[in-house]
Amino acid sequence: MNCRWIIILLVFLVQSACNTDTNVSKDDSLEEINIRLRKDPGKINPLFEITASGRELYQYIFLPVADFHPESLELYPILIESIPEAYETTTDNGEEAVAYDLIFRDAAQWSDGQALTATDYAFTIDVIKHPLSKATRWKPYLENILSVKLYEDNPNKVTVYLNPDYMLSQETCVSIYPIPLHIYDPNSQLDITAPSEDTLQISLMDNINNAVNDRVGIVQAGPYHITDEASDEYLVLGKRENYWGDKISNAPSLQGYPKKMIFKIVPDDLTALTMAKEGKLDFFQLRSANDFLDLRDNHADSFSFHTPQLMFTYYIPMNNKSEILSDKIVRKALSYLIDVEDIIQTLDGGLGVRTIGPFHPTKSYYNESITPISYDINKAKKLLSSSGWQDTDNDGILDKVINGKRTPMELEFLITGSPLSKNIALIFQQNTKKAGVKLNIVAKKMSVMRKENLYTYKYDMAALAKASDVIADDPYSSWHSDNAIPGGSNTAAYNNPEVDALIQKIRQTRDAEKREVYYLEFQKKIYEDQPMIFLYSPLLKFVGNHKLNITTTSKRPGYMANTFTLKDEI
Repeated sequence: MNCRWIIILLVFLVQSACNTDTNVSKDDSLEEINIRLRKDPGKINPLFEITASGRELYQYIFLPVADFHPESLELYPILIESIPEAYETTTDNGEEAVAYDLIFRDAAQWSDGQALTATDYAFTIDVIKHPLSKATRWKPYLENILSVKLYEDNPNKVTVYLNPDYMLSQETCVSIYPIPLHIYDPNSQLDITAPSEDTLQISLMDNINNAVNDRVGIVQAGPYHITDEASDEYLVLGKRENYWGDKISNAPSLQGYPKKMIFKIVPDDLTALTMAKEGKLDFFQLRSANDFLDLRDNHADSFSFHTPQLMFTYYIPMNNKSEILSDKIVRKALSYLIDVEDIIQTLDGGLGVRTIGPFHPTKSYYNESITPISYDINKAKKLLSSSGWQDTDNDGILDKVINGKRTPMELEFLITGSPLSKNIALIFQQNTKKAGVKLNIVAKKMSVMRKENLYTYKYDMAALAKASDVIADDPYSSWHSDNAIPGGSNTAAYNNPEVDALIQKIRQTRDAEKREVYYLEFQKKIYEDQPMIFLYSPLLKFVGNHKLNITTTSKRPGYMANTFTLKDEI
């Protein structure tokens, strides 16, 4: 068993011990819990782009048709009776398709008491596909929905027809968050084929698009609603009375054990620690491994500690269009110059798992056969020398003639300025210097970095982080050469025709077992080319009141506070 899986096993055993309690009280005894948010969540509507803090809130207010269970990570039904199976068919227009029949629960209701039906689902698809819609993050997925069919004799049934070659057809049709037709289009006037200048369509879509700013008074189907808020201070979520989901078991998203959840905006870790010790916070996340470990060592009687491995990774993209970094030998040499294992230990208290590629280590198709590149300065020097890099002027910096011009091995390393990115950059800078590579560290805000550097490919390297979801990875946007264009999502400007072909095979294979073969080969190709330096997946650092039964998950955001319960007195 390798070290990575030993770490995961130990984490699992610790979490099982922390999260399992036979003395669980699932009545109304938990009046309120106080939860830390690092930032004001801003926009919380999952139909649109949201913040990380917004994700921590919307899961209690909005509901998808189905979702991945926080424990098994398998799809489970929420608004529908069961997860649909695919069958081959044709649409009314004669197009070949794969179809899914969704049957909505009779009990499902909007928060104003109106029934939630298949009509709301079909309306939401039209909203996302509408040319004037700003739900841009969903559009690429819903392009694979060919049509939907409603049934007059059964308002709870809808058949969804999708592209038969798309790998995520099932996930696409059940991951939608419906919005209420009777609120946004009571007269059923939305028309996705109408001219874009149609004043009625503009008015309808403006109303829907502006809903991204709504926080109080939202008509939705989740167990909670926002009852009070103060910008940059707090948000209060109250449990809905006579909630329809209370009658349904084995659906974590429908549970609502705390009567009130108070999310307090606390940007500073030290302040959060002080508040927790004073009993003003019941659950919070720490960034600093030292703070977390110190609290665990000295206050184990007052708190419980949880380290789920969130689907989140740190990595360093390299601009593959750069005259220096277009050489994969150089990129591989640079990968040997960063001691990832040491970074995990010294900067994150050992709370991290090494990665070898773009897929998260918890995914079933993660390629275990690939050995992570280890820290080896001599290996890096040999690779650079084999690629023609020498210190011809004895200034301590390697150089090479490129396009008739002597070019020093000098690279710019962009960071956001966070303590972790800064420390990683400094460690990397010390190591690259030993190999004759000059690394200049430049700090920028993430929004500025994207606009000025990443989207324009005017950079060499950057310290970035990426969050992923439980859903199977579709590598097209990040790795296909189609997207290696200014403003594209292929940040490294990576281009390999063999990888492009593998991506197409992945996307066109719905069978998970068959698709795994292509996933494994894809990771081998990426490893060979080293378009990025893949670092590690951190373990989250959650701290909870010891009187609570805390449930955590690798599914973002790492916890579901609506399932927290009060421990019975012993």
